[in-house]
Amino acid sequence: MDHPKRSVTAPLRKAFFLALFLCVQTPTRASTAEVSIPGSFLALSQFREFYEWHHAPAGERVLSSPVFRSAAPWNELLLSWNAAAPAGGRIEFEVQGVFSNRNTKFYSLGRWSEQTNVMARESVKGQKDEDGDVLTDLLRLSVPAEKFRLNVRMKPGTNGTLPSLFRLGISLLNTNNPVPVAREPNRKAWGLGLTLPETSQHAYPGGNVWCSPTSLSMVMRYWADRLKDPSLDQDVPQVVAGVYDPVWHGTGNWVFNTAHAGRNPKLAAYALRLRDLRDLEDYIAQDIPVVLSVSLGRLRGRAPFRDDGHLVVLTGFTPQGDAWIHDPDSPYPAIPGKSVRRLCTRENLERGWTASRRTVYLIQPAGNPPPSL
Repeated sequence: MDHPKRSVTAPLRKAFFLALFLCVQTPTRASTAEVSIPGSFLALSQFREFYEWHHAPAGERVLSSPVFRSAAPWNELLLSWNAAAPAGGRIEFEVQGVFSNRNTKFYSLGRWSEQTNVMARESVKGQKDEDGDVLTDLLRLSVPAEKFRLNVRMKPGTNGTLPSLFRLGISLLNTNNPVPVAREPNRKAWGLGLTLPETSQHAYPGGNVWCSPTSLSMVMRYWADRLKDPSLDQDVPQVVAGVYDPVWHGTGNWVFNTAHAGRNPKLAAYALRLRDLRDLEDYIAQDIPVVLSVSLGRLRGRAPFRDDGHLVVLTGFTPQGDAWIHDPDSPYPAIPGKSVRRLCTRENLERGWTASRRTVYLIQPAGNPPPSL
């Protein structure tokens, strides 16, 4: 079942990205204003309020944001980005917590490079202090804050061209708050199922730890077909090469996976925390599959075990509201009853997904509206 997508003509798309390039490249003043965030997620695709450092380190261009004020205190911030970095170029993202009487240091939330033979693509270890720590791909503060500020550091490629920033996504969460009461389900999604390629991570040497790039590959190939863009049809090893984090020693860095998908201007890709199963149902109703970060043990109705973090793709719901998932941790070659497509009870889906505080990779056409949470 095809869902109508908002399209942008080629001239408008060209003008749109030119405007973004100019906004990022030519800020002219420092903003002292505060920007309010109405909910728990902020999507940015315009950067007019960012200003450029006049005394940036040699060879860098550094942009700073205004202060963002959240609607409620938070202690975890998950920053995702969509950017294009020329060969040899790199873009780094930093976040500072802002309190009424002091500021934290700037924490690095990732150094992103598309080609790693010149500039490393990596998370940054050893940032813990009394104010907080970076857990690979998210900032966790010791004391909740309501404000923060961003830095974007750009290093040009070997041809002197700076990276281009398309969009940012900032997801906020207060882990001290009780889990909110689930909303009424969107039963329009019950009985709907999306057709995605089926891929087992075990089909590849070393694939036993490749659940994240395998899930991402299935979703990108889904959009390759729907958007008629062969460049999105990427097999698992190609995705692995584009998301590997040598500091984390793996391919499960959430924001590196969404950054890889979001390199293509036809896609908008975010790593964020959703509210409940209703959000997932809303996306399935729009023909948008969602990658879920889960506890594998809980997802399968067992007790959780150490290091059982896992990624699966939600593809639909039964008429009774249980979930259809593509689970990359499936036998290869497939055996009867053990295909990649599996049925998961609603209760197990909730238990498994809650373990990651409802983290997802949301990958959708760039013309779609960003999440509103």
